[in-house]
Amino acid sequence: MRPSSQPERAGQGPGRPPTHGLTALRKAVTRLGTPRLDGRSIVAVAARRFKADLVADRGGDPSRAQATLIELTARSCSRRWTTG
Repeated sequence: MRPSSQPERAGQGPGRPPTHGLTALRKAVTRLGTPRLDGRSIVAVAARRFKADLVADRGGDPSRAQATLIELTARSCSRRWTTG
């Protein structure tokens, strides 16, 4: 195999560099959950509002099990929102 004319970027394979952060956002939502999202992004704001609405629908102060389900639901919806 002959060496390419351009060196590979650290941590990335050959090809074009990313022009947007969609892949990074999708990975952050999948691996880290909604609390680790940047609070300024559209997806983070939507997830925060979605979670607040679910907590309000449950009457406020959810139990630990309810909070876990709310977080998992928000994470799932956030993943769907980022994939279009």
